[in-house]
Amino acid sequence: MQYYFIVAVESLSHRKAFSVKGVFPGGSGNLFICRLHACVETEYFIIKLLIIQYKWGYCMEYKYGKNENYEDFSSGRVLYHVSGMTNFPVRLAQEIFGRCLQYSPKKKNICLYDCCCGGGYLLTVLGFLNQDSIGKLMGSDVDVELLSIAKKNLSLLSEEGINRRITEIEEMIDNFHKQSHVEARESAIKLKGLIKTHIEVEVFYADVLQGVNLKERPDIILTDIPYGNLVVWKSKEDNSMVKFLDTLYGISSSDTVIGLCMDKKTKVKDERFERLEWQQVGKRRFEILRKR
Repeated sequence: MQYYFIVAVESLSHRKAFSVKGVFPGGSGNLFICRLHACVETEYFIIKLLIIQYKWGYCMEYKYGKNENYEDFSSGRVLYHVSGMTNFPVRLAQEIFGRCLQYSPKKKNICLYDCCCGGGYLLTVLGFLNQDSIGKLMGSDVDVELLSIAKKNLSLLSEEGINRRITEIEEMIDNFHKQSHVEARESAIKLKGLIKTHIEVEVFYADVLQGVNLKERPDIILTDIPYGNLVVWKSKEDNSMVKFLDTLYGISSSDTVIGLCMDKKTKVKDERFERLEWQQVGKRRFEILRKR
């Protein structure tokens, strides 16, 4: 772990102590991210000094993901969960969707597609948080077991589905008398209060590396590309990313906005797509693309 500091512009004369690594986007233009060269006396930094600790990466300013408590969306609490199913930071998911939406010419009745949806966590969360803009959610995956969980999670976006889940949780309260189940019921009731409209849902089997047949062009494609220990590409071929991008190109219109989240070491290189922006957040990197 390396130590980085946000330093006011007046302190930049002390260049022997640290090196400037970038502008801090959360500031008003006079704050810079710096790294210590060596151990120095604290008094060396006389002006305003805010200390943060993280590995170097772009420090993104959130525009759409509110800094709130999202524990109601904890996987396994109300949303269904099975072993091997990945989750996604709720605030970051909302941020990426908001940034994709700003590039889309369409702002209402959005058709959102996740081609690697797994258990449907990402789609379900975004469905709850974006009732005013999302009209349809589509999810596909190659894992049949996870698709069954995705269907159950996305059913929570309807009153019938969330009421069924509340009944399940109340049965667990009666059987096990656990405080965690009482808290889960409270969360389910809160999520029910978020439902304002009917969102159409479609979940189906598809291998994104072999091509996907869609009845309509999605307005936004948002997916977390398989990486890490829990989820990897099912294909053992080295050109998985090429095939993945081929599929995205085929199912996109010129207005479709594509948000891809991936390992920070992964980069999308394909001249068929225009990169609208990219950000790095911790170990994740996301890029927003559009078909040229």
